[in-house]
Amino acid sequence: KKERSFLFQRVVAASMALLCGMFILVSVVTTAMIGRFDRFVRAVLPKAGKLALTGIVFEILLVVVSFFLTLCVFSLIYKIVPYTKIRFSQVTPAAIMAAWTWELAKYAFTTLIRFSNYKNVYGSIATIIMILSWVYLSAAILLFFAEYSAQMQRKRSR
Repeated sequence: KKERSFLFQRVVAASMALLCGMFILVSVVTTAMIGRFDRFVRAVLPKAGKLALTGIVFEILLVVVSFFLTLCVFSLIYKIVPYTKIRFSQVTPAAIMAAWTWELAKYAFTTLIRFSNYKNVYGSIATIIMILSWVYLSAAILLFFAEYSAQMQRKRSR
């Protein structure tokens, strides 16, 4: 089987980095826009803003949009990065599980940060420790489900 050229490998790596960065940026902008739209609805329609249902709807919308963007990122990574022909139907189960796990980890991690006193223990280096912990957790999720996708691909090819 012919190997990818060095230049093509670099182009794929750079494009995946840019694509993932773009999806993260879109996720941040979408989250901010949903929050602003929530405040706009509460300001324009004070009675609707006081309903608990309005807050729940916006929270569900935020979770669904965030999950969908995360699913797109994992699907593209699992489809484009391997040097083999893979259909989206083959990477979809791993991408769904990875996106679901990553979203759960994200909410658990933000809750941990919000309610812990890590700055009292570690001082000024606490932020670096938290960032490295999040990068480690994200990489573990990405690699675990990439391996899952590869094993399912091998199982289907037998």
